[in-house]
Amino acid sequence: MIDNALSRLRALKQLGLEFNELKEAILINIILQRIDDDPRRVFEMSLTCNHLPKWKDFIEFLLKHSHALENAQTSALNTKPKL
Repeated sequence: MIDNALSRLRALKQLGLEFNELKEAILINIILQRIDDDPRRVFEMSLTCNHLPKWKDFIEFLLKHSHALENAQTSALNTKPKL
């Protein structure tokens, strides 16, 4: 999903469209509706009331969350049950 969103954003920039705060907020909101409840809650709790989230910060959050999930899955696979 992250790669898809970044790819579409690059395509829009190549068409000469500017990426402003309103477009950032709309895109972030669309993606937030599509992710699981837990990461959405964590991201929303990290926001301050008086600032719109920035695209860069949102993507960094998603990448960190994705890496954490991958590491947890790898650890679970590598953990051998004790006999």
